[in-house]
Order: sequence, then C-alpha cells, then structure tokens
Amino acid sequence: MERFTDLLRGSNNKDKGSDMDVEMGEADPNQSPFMQEFFDKISQVKRNMDQIRKNMGHMEKQHGMALTSVSSSASNKRQEELEGLMDQTSTLITAVKVALKDMDKDSKAHAAKAGKAGDGEARIRQNMHSALTKKFISLVQEYQEMQTNFKGKYKERVGRQLKVVRPDATDDDVERLLQDGGDSNIFKQQLLQERSTQAAKNALADIQDKHRDIIRLEQSIVELHQLFVDMAVLVETQGEMLDQIEYSVQQVTPAEVL
Repeated sequence: MERFTDLLRGSNNKDKGSDMDVEMGEADPNQSPFMQEFFDKISQVKRNMDQIRKNMGHMEKQHGMALTSVSSSASNKRQEELEGLMDQTSTLITAVKVALKDMDKDSKAHAAKAGKAGDGEARIRQNMHSALTKKFISLVQEYQEMQTNFKGKYKERVGRQLKVVRPDATDDDVERLLQDGGDSNIFKQQLLQERSTQAAKNALADIQDKHRDIIRLEQSIVELHQLFVDMAVLVETQGEMLDQIEYSVQQVTPAEVL
C-alpha cells in the first residue's frame, strides 16, 4: 500500500512528462499501428473521464436541491434524476477500469513479444498508462468523497425531520430509524400520538425518501472502495513493470544501440 501511495503522488519527472502526453492525447502519425491504437484508447478513456466529471457536477446540484426540497413530488423527481446520473457514472467508471486493465495487459504482452527492441514504446506506454490511471483514481476518489459528504447531509436531514415529531430524539433514535427505513416503531407511535398530523406525515415521507437516497449512496461508496482495491493492484504492477523497463534500457550496450 505504501508503494501505491508513492506511485499516486506523481511527483517525479517521468510522471510530469507522461501527464503532458496524456493531456495531448494525440497519436504521432509516424508511430506504429500498435501505438496509434493505444492513443485512440487513451482518447476514449479521457472522454469517459470528462463525462464522469460533468456528471459529478450535475449530481452535486441535484443533491443540493434534494436537500432543500419540501415537495414530495419534487423530491421524487430529483431522486429519479440522481439515480440516472449515478447509473451512467457507474457504467462509465466500469468502462474506464476495464479499458485501463486491457491496455495494461496489451502493453505487457507487446513488451514481452518485442523484447529490448520495443523498450522505447513500452516505456512511453507504461508512463502514459500510469499517469492516466492515477488521474482516474484521483477522480474516483473525489467522487467517493462527494458521495460520503452528501450521505452525511442526508442523515442530518433525517435527524431534523425526526425531531419535528419527537423533539427529544437522540442520535441513536436516528440510527435506528435509518435502519428501519422510516418504519420505526418510535416514529409510528409518535404518529399515533399526534393523530397523524400533516406535519408528521410529511416528515415520515421525507425520511423514507432520504433513507432510499442514503442506501443508494452507501452502495455506491462500497463499489468505489472495491474499485480502489482493484486499481491499487494495477498501479503496483505498473510500478514493477516500469522498473523492469528502466533496468532493461540501462543494460543496453552502445553496440546494441548502433
């Protein structure tokens, strides 16, 4: 894991150079077909990552409106839009993860087949792939932090709504209520005592809506955690591959270069 953290820092000169290549994202017409295909895949991954970031911006706005919405119908609409954005983002994240793994696999296979003659291309590919993988991990980490942040805000909203009908409600009461999804006996008993007042009904409906949002966010956070585990393994192997390529390049004699 320390190796993973070190690789993510991207502070060495090789990473800076590869970052520039990734930003360019264009293939040299003089490159081999294998490299041109690589650049095409880089461009597609970048487009998917750009869309993920755009979706994050839309989700942040929708979450903000959902937290301030007082209308049940408006809240349901926001929830549907959020679910659509989260589904699309999840699909894009999976596509990027698969693409990065496939590119890594192809690069290793090509390097093994080409031998020392392919060290130059192999180093370029590995550096660029490593830089792009780090950018992806950073983006997903930002997404996970956003999800965690809004999960906390939804829980705070549930706590406020619970206190509408039970002012002395504790944090433990809120946790039990969230576990039951709004069907808690505490809340039902309070509704009966209040003779099903409109305020209590509205609070219950809002709690149930926000509970669904929290569950969805929790699922997303768990999925993103698993992604970090997968990417940690990939970054670790990238570092080992780069070390091997550097060693191979250093072993080339002047005669071999000529």
